[in-house]
Amino acid sequence: MKKICIVLFTLFSISAFAKVKPAAKIDVKPFRVVSYFKYSDKAAGKSHKESLHVHPDTVYINHDTIPKASWKKGEAAMKVVSNPKPTNKMYCPQGMYSLKVSKNEKKSVTESGCITSPRFKEIQTAFATLNGLVAK
Repeated sequence: MKKICIVLFTLFSISAFAKVKPAAKIDVKPFRVVSYFKYSDKAAGKSHKESLHVHPDTVYINHDTIPKASWKKGEAAMKVVSNPKPTNKMYCPQGMYSLKVSKNEKKSVTESGCITSPRFKEIQTAFATLNGLVAK
């Protein structure tokens, strides 16, 4: 009985300590949109990855900052990249792409398709436009 009392007392004291001391919070900037674009070209034997992070005060493309003065020029490209279209399931012998978009820290939506589709060219052009806005 004495051992049970000691064990219970120990458990209660540990749980009380956990309630008193709050966990350390990590200071993370909230984001508006995060997009990850990746594709594999089977004919060329290569794969490629791109990312876009839109925060309230900064925009990153592949970890490079886009200057605030260039945001207006890239607005149309950001809309293309941040709005996924419905996915059509099909076999793609040339290769596939996927666009994973998460808005306002909510659940992400993934779009995928063939690299021969017009939507792939649209996304690829949008990322090329955004990469062109990065200050060298």
